[in-house]
Amino acid sequence: MSKNLKIHNVGKSARATILDVLVHCEDGSYANEILPARLSRSKFIEPDKALITKVVYSTLRQQIRIDFALEKISSRKLKSIDPIARAALRSVVCQLVEGFDMHAVLNETVKVLPFSLKGFVNAISRKAIEMHKKQDLYVGEPEHVCLSLPKWIYEETKSVFGAQAQAVANSFNLPAFITLAPVVKNPISVDSSRNGEIISDAKLITHTGDLANSKYLKSGDYIVADQGSQLVAKCVSTDKDKDVLDVCSAPGGKSIMISQTARVVFASDISPKRMEKLVQTKERVGANNIYCLAADALSLPFKEEQQFDSILLDAPCSGLGVLRRRPDARHNIKIEDVENLSELQKEIFNKVSRFVKNGGELVYSVCTFTKSETIGMDEWLLREFPEFVAQDLDIENSMITKLGRGYLLAGSQDNDAMYILKLKKT
Repeated sequence: MSKNLKIHNVGKSARATILDVLVHCEDGSYANEILPARLSRSKFIEPDKALITKVVYSTLRQQIRIDFALEKISSRKLKSIDPIARAALRSVVCQLVEGFDMHAVLNETVKVLPFSLKGFVNAISRKAIEMHKKQDLYVGEPEHVCLSLPKWIYEETKSVFGAQAQAVANSFNLPAFITLAPVVKNPISVDSSRNGEIISDAKLITHTGDLANSKYLKSGDYIVADQGSQLVAKCVSTDKDKDVLDVCSAPGGKSIMISQTARVVFASDISPKRMEKLVQTKERVGANNIYCLAADALSLPFKEEQQFDSILLDAPCSGLGVLRRRPDARHNIKIEDVENLSELQKEIFNKVSRFVKNGGELVYSVCTFTKSETIGMDEWLLREFPEFVAQDLDIENSMITKLGRGYLLAGSQDNDAMYILKLKKT
């Protein structure tokens, strides 16, 4: 956050709130966490909430492309510019490209800036407007910049998805539909929705308001869960005689879905704060057979003889499969992080695999597609854990392909990218 400089009217002005959220995101916060919390306790009317959500997410998605343009306009390097000014310029260019009324955007944005930043932001913004009129704003972009992706992520996308790469990369910059998963037998109908193509009873809706207060969640009939997450939950074999352990479970959507058919679900996660969300959700939907544990996956509080019929290891990962919903992740994850995460995934598997019953199963999943975290993990498991035999999944969809012994769901505007490997302990 800028020292000694403050944005005026945060929480009262939509443009001020946009800038404040963008500054916090650049400082390490996650838009999908802080923005809904901000909006739910604000007094903004629904159109303002929709505006804030749209501009924040669009700016974060297009940030690499916007920065490329701004570097051509300003004589100063972006890194040397005050964070508030940087957020203001990014949001203005985003709204410029998306066709907003620039007179209103610029006036309302400059109005909430600290006095010392007003002139600079106004001058650079007007240059951007002129370049946009001449269609010169994005001239000369490299391919990965045009897609607003770090080069290494775009190269990984091409390497993994081949002919599908362009479509997958494009999907990272599309606004995500809200996806609801029913958690009762006869849920209330969802207005203006369509069924999912991967999970037929998933409900996809366009919703940019205060979803937490919608009748669909308040009723307890639905939870928010991407089709990719719903697919993972359906791959866990359960019935009313089976006990399930969901490792790294927060915020808990998969635990909720699994609990519908399991005898009992033990849900653990290292973050007590994130586990609070699962506790709130399970109380809302009445999932009383879930027991929540705040515990590190590397040191679970179970004795060696404690065994489970099924374990879901939805492992910590690079999260590249959810970039359309978490657009700021592309700016935070680095290529060197992937190898560190793949080593952590191996450590966790080594620890939790001992709790699988003979004849039981372990489902490994990650919401990413890097080779290290998918086929690389599969190859390691084949060498180190031959007693865990891969199982075929009864899923047929053009978006899902075999990758090693597992399955890769390609990302689209309708769903996250996921990798799923189902193993049986023999």
